[in-house]
Amino acid sequence: MITSIFSLVEHRLIIHKIKLHTAFDNQAPSLLVDGNQIQQVILNLVNNAVDALPQGGDIFVETRMNHETQSVEIIFEDNGTGIPHDKRKHIFSPFFTTKEPGKGTGLGLSVCKNIISAHSGKITLESRAGSGTKFVISLPL
Repeated sequence: MITSIFSLVEHRLIIHKIKLHTAFDNQAPSLLVDGNQIQQVILNLVNNAVDALPQGGDIFVETRMNHETQSVEIIFEDNGTGIPHDKRKHIFSPFFTTKEPGKGTGLGLSVCKNIISAHSGKITLESRAGSGTKFVISLPL
């Protein structure tokens, strides 16, 4: 499912000189999820990564089985501008955005968090201001 979503943003990646790197764990089991909702989450995270790479760069998407937590993880990482430390605690709040006026509503990550929570999962942020952002989605088996 994930690779088919990338075709929706392929043109945008090319225009912005962004290389997409993927590593999928073929041993990870399939999950029973709402495909449209998970597609919305993936699309939002990839689009946010593109926005964080104004000069081009790399986006990494990986799936892996976490045996310790009995969950499948989807990791999105970019080498873009990162999220400033003082903004991180608000990143999942509705209407909060780090983008300039007119560039975002501040609803994307809030909606993502709600979708993942509705699937009994969690989404976490790791960011290093100036050197990229990583989101980890964990969905239980």
